[in-house]
Amino acid sequence: MSWLRSIPTDVLVYEGALLLLAAAFVLYALVLRGLLALIGRRILWLLPLAGSILLVAAAAIHGFAALELTPMIPNDPEIYRASMRLRTLSLLCLTACGTLSAIAGWIYYHSMGD
Repeated sequence: MSWLRSIPTDVLVYEGALLLLAAAFVLYALVLRGLLALIGRRILWLLPLAGSILLVAAAAIHGFAALELTPMIPNDPEIYRASMRLRTLSLLCLTACGTLSAIAGWIYYHSMGD
């Protein structure tokens, strides 16, 4: 576990929070699957599940940028741009996750009125 001590605390907390949120999205998808079975709409629960996959991807991308690229910035300033591109991609994964979740919730809410 000595490698764990070498990870900066802020990166470790951020990555841990994203992975915890991904686990919550998996649970949300499973609960939604059960509720959708009651109203006859089966495939919609895959949206939050895809969101959880995007959260894991965001954690991996951000972790790589923070742990591998950031220490190399003093050696080559161009790496800063690559690091920011990866962090932007991570943010896009987070945005897509939220969008998929909101779409699933909106469709479920409006399906209940039928």
